[in-house]
Amino acid sequence: NQTGVSAGLFTLVTPPNDSLKICPGANVSIISSVTGSTYQWQILSDTGFAQLDNGSGIAGATTNNLQFNAINAQYNNSLIRCRVNGNIVSKTTLLRITNVWIGSVDGNFNEPANWSCGTVPEGNTNVVVNSGTVNVSSSTTINSITVAPGATVTVAPGSVLEIKNN
Repeated sequence: NQTGVSAGLFTLVTPPNDSLKICPGANVSIISSVTGSTYQWQILSDTGFAQLDNGSGIAGATTNNLQFNAINAQYNNSLIRCRVNGNIVSKTTLLRITNVWIGSVDGNFNEPANWSCGTVPEGNTNVVVNSGTVNVSSSTTINSITVAPGATVTVAPGSVLEIKNN
């Protein structure tokens, strides 16, 4: 119930309706929540929602079914939506590149079989540790980490676990 004034143009973004937890390199398909005769998928950028085009692992940018082939981690935390019939907007989807600790072999962070995606998390990957003990014995960088109560992450002396965003 208050009024504000902006010094320039801005984009108001509502929270995403859906959140997809995706393994890096996975194939992903998102279907528009709105039907119509024309479709244009968009991604939120620094200047507002921008048009997505086919190519570089993206297909279906002008259909009701957007596809990422071997999704690149650069799309982590991206908001995606579809503009239908030029002016109707679908639900917004948040893409989260996420790898969950399953610890099926041992406590070694660098063992791919210990992770839900079968790869060691790095760079733009969000890490989730729901249980067990994770031992980081060499320096690595991840995007974020969520550690559940009772779970443990231990970083060995001389190693660094860099968390870009948390």
